[in-house]
Amino acid sequence: MTTATKNRVTDLDTTRQKLQQMRDELKLKMNLAKADARDEWRELEAKWDRFEAKLEGVGRQTGDTADKIRADLKDVADDLRHGYERIRKSL
Repeated sequence: MTTATKNRVTDLDTTRQKLQQMRDELKLKMNLAKADARDEWRELEAKWDRFEAKLEGVGRQTGDTADKIRADLKDVADDLRHGYERIRKSL
């Protein structure tokens, strides 16, 4: 694996850690959440599962395929971040 690829994977790991922290904090508050926040949470959990599954595979990919997967992961991570922020604001 090249240094650039390792750096990109490290960046994704950092993003994952930040998202994991947000996710864990929100899980603690969910028992007090409104019904609409719970619905959004369920949707975000499905996205989280897809994000985790794709992240596991990115280290095994190379070239254009890896770049496409990383771009997709960044999009999903952005969606998760915005969704978590919306829920956080509603709590």
